[in-house]
Amino acid sequence: MPQILVLSLEAEIIERLKVHAPSHGRSLEAEVRYILGEEARRPTSGERYARIMELRKQFEGRYFADSTELVREDRNK
Repeated sequence: MPQILVLSLEAEIIERLKVHAPSHGRSLEAEVRYILGEEARRPTSGERYARIMELRKQFEGRYFADSTELVREDRNK
């Protein structure tokens, strides 16, 4: 499995990770692996944009009521 070495990490960050890791039931290494994995899996801005365009196309031509009016109607009941 590939490895990565992170140099010059601030001591404060390491200490905070050492505190967080046990509270999540993980070792320091597992906590860092989890954080990096979660960040790497987040969609890129290009992927988010593509999804937005996909949704716009899917809902194109539909009319959606103004939610403000719906909330007012509900409150007046």
